[in-house]
Amino acid sequence: MKDSNIVFDEFKIKSRSILGQSESPAMIRYLMKKGIVKNEKSANGILLGVIVVSLLASAYVFAVFVFDINVGTNNVPQQTEEVRARREEIQKIRQQRINNAQTVQ
Repeated sequence: MKDSNIVFDEFKIKSRSILGQSESPAMIRYLMKKGIVKNEKSANGILLGVIVVSLLASAYVFAVFVFDINVGTNNVPQQTEEVRARREEIQKIRQQRINNAQTVQ
């Protein structure tokens, strides 16, 4: 293949310092402007904390509503007398079926 003289026009982005904008991201500038933080390092820490809390909240909501997991509750439903009697009745029926199956063989 022959070498061709193709020239690409590339879009070049000027840096923020040339354009007169601050080097820090907008969220960090916002936190500093509102007086919540004093420097970029503490702003990064706060933003990281917000991310972690958001991820944990999302995981909690996902676990509770998608998988029906009871997170943080130790409430085990108590068996009523009706439920206990029904379980005993089912256990007796199962045992009778096992006995009947053994006598048939």
